[in-house]
Amino acid sequence: MTAHNPRPGEAVQDPPGTLLCALTVPRQQPQHRESRHRRTGLLAAAPSLALIAVLATACSTGQAIRLADGKSATGRGEADLTGHASAVVELGEYYFKPTILRGRPGQRLTLTLSNQGRELHNFRIRSQHVDADVEAATPVTVTVTFPQSGALTFECRFHLSENMRGELAVTPAAEPSKR
Repeated sequence: MTAHNPRPGEAVQDPPGTLLCALTVPRQQPQHRESRHRRTGLLAAAPSLALIAVLATACSTGQAIRLADGKSATGRGEADLTGHASAVVELGEYYFKPTILRGRPGQRLTLTLSNQGRELHNFRIRSQHVDADVEAATPVTVTVTFPQSGALTFECRFHLSENMRGELAVTPAAEPSKR
């Protein structure tokens, strides 16, 4: 594998499937000597901080979504698992994929949790006493049950501040056709 030196702000793919972002903050030269001493603290760092915020947003993956409980999550798709007994959920920095799992009321589902990131992640549903740590490249299996109605949030307890959440959402029953 050859080394690649990315340009500032260029998104690069780092195996296995981890999106990284190269960030280089240009140095600002003062216009004259006196201003260097006056511009200190947060005010002097503001242009660099603004650039970091813009580039971090550009390099993030997934879109922010609002879950049924009102909390935010990084959206990485939905899956209708109605009638399925098992599924795979990918965990990474800082998402569950798919983020929203749909099923029938009371449906039991065995999930294989696959950590594709580099950090330790977790899958937790407090009300069901499910709490499993998932190390990188070490799949873990859990069994969950869809709620009788509405949605139930699952989360990574290590990355709540990064909005690493998802939900089990009940698919409404099909309405009988009127003849």
